[in-house]
Amino acid sequence: IVAISQVDKIGEIDGLYTQKNIFSIRMQLITMVSLGVALDRQQGLVMRLLAVPFVLMTAGLVLQAESATALLLAGSSIVVMAAAWLIWTNASRVSHLLSLTALMIGGVVAIGALILFNLPNNTFFYDGLFALGKAATLTNRTVLWADAARISEQRPWLGVGAAGFWTPSNGAAEAILAYSHKSPGTRFSFLSVYYEGLVHLGRIGLVFIIFQIVWIVQSALRNWLRTSGMAEALLLLVAISTAVVSFTESYLFGVIEISIVLFLIAGISTVADKAKFQKVLAPPPPMPAPQQTPPPTPTPPPPPAAPHTHPQNPVPTTPPPPPPKPP
Repeated sequence: IVAISQVDKIGEIDGLYTQKNIFSIRMQLITMVSLGVALDRQQGLVMRLLAVPFVLMTAGLVLQAESATALLLAGSSIVVMAAAWLIWTNASRVSHLLSLTALMIGGVVAIGALILFNLPNNTFFYDGLFALGKAATLTNRTVLWADAARISEQRPWLGVGAAGFWTPSNGAAEAILAYSHKSPGTRFSFLSVYYEGLVHLGRIGLVFIIFQIVWIVQSALRNWLRTSGMAEALLLLVAISTAVVSFTESYLFGVIEISIVLFLIAGISTVADKAKFQKVLAPPPPMPAPQQTPPPTPTPPPPPAAPHTHPQNPVPTTPPPPPPKPP
């Protein structure tokens, strides 16, 4: 990764990628995966040691790329995965301690959010953007989103169709490319999955996009709460980070690549229960041995018939012999 990365004319690391945000999001993804392998106790020692240099290298590349979204996601992912490794996996071994820990963490976060948003003259958001060298328009994103909302009103329910807006014959698309300092005919986006879906698929398609993202995140969350493993924690972080990035990037609306594949795996892997999979994949039970029926017991011969007696002669008489057969 270091070998293919170079510094371009504006001092941003892009590597083989065409834009710094794409590069930084990929490095942030590798940081999460490497950290998950390094902290997973079920992995071998050699594999865990090999993952440590990748954590340090990719985290440094994310920091040098100066992408606010990737930097926040990488930092929060490291903190969350370290907390899951130190606290969550150990708390799952004690009865009801896991629920108590979740309630305490949720309470602290809620109290902190209430204090933060109720402070007078709160400028933390803009101060953070200024520290990262970003403008209040989020690198011209708010202007693009306003244009997307205005364009979507022309066909609000079904949109213009998939890949139907960013075409060279569309004057509105060429105007957006002009003030965004892009070459004519460049493949561009509204830098938001939701505005991209609103323009191309309309309000009906936007409902399905939101449903997909919410379903995958909640499925990954339920799977992690059930197992409390590092692999499940990694898939949950991938799902959450992809959902967060969907507000400021349009990756989920593009081609299938590694981050989208991991996002889909995070939801699909929780569809079936592990016990059901083991039941399906287990070999069939052996057939029971046929029961041997005992041989039939021979029936005793009937008792001999009693000799005939004449009613007036108490002496028993035998029947006369049969006549001889003719020759």
